[in-house]
Amino acid sequence: MHDRLVFSRTDGNEWKLERLAP
Repeated sequence: MHDRLVFSRTDGNEWKLERLAP
């Protein structure tokens, strides 16, 4: 599993760590 920073505009414009499958 890898983590990736994603910008969520639908959730208060926040940066979140998204879990991705390898």
